[in-house]
Amino acid sequence: MALGQVGPRVQITLAQLKEQIDAISGKGEEVPAPVVGYALIDTGASATCVDSDAAGRAGLPVVDSGPLHSVTHANETVPIYAGSLTIQGANINLLAHRAYGVNLVEQGLIALIGRDVLSQCILVYNGPDSSFSISI
Repeated sequence: MALGQVGPRVQITLAQLKEQIDAISGKGEEVPAPVVGYALIDTGASATCVDSDAAGRAGLPVVDSGPLHSVTHANETVPIYAGSLTIQGANINLLAHRAYGVNLVEQGLIALIGRDVLSQCILVYNGPDSSFSISI
């Protein structure tokens, strides 16, 4: 699909942070499997969001809750998760220490990568070429 129709989407692996995995493994417990799906790079979002169902399947811990302000959420309190988002094929690992839990499955997504996480990156959006690049 064209960049102008669906925006900059990347396939990601949603997983626990390394320190979370180490703590679970250190107890001899099984680490939940990461979840693979698509993320939209959303420069209009101040905070990164993850699909709550995908976060649960990946075993992301709820680290807080807070109000979400968006077009679809008017000051609704949602869970806040900590996890990592690895862009497949690029080996770019982005840390999301405060990702807001929302329903993204209807959009075919497991995450929206917001400006909080994008602050770790260089993003080039080339509209005329219908391409984008992201790097750390």
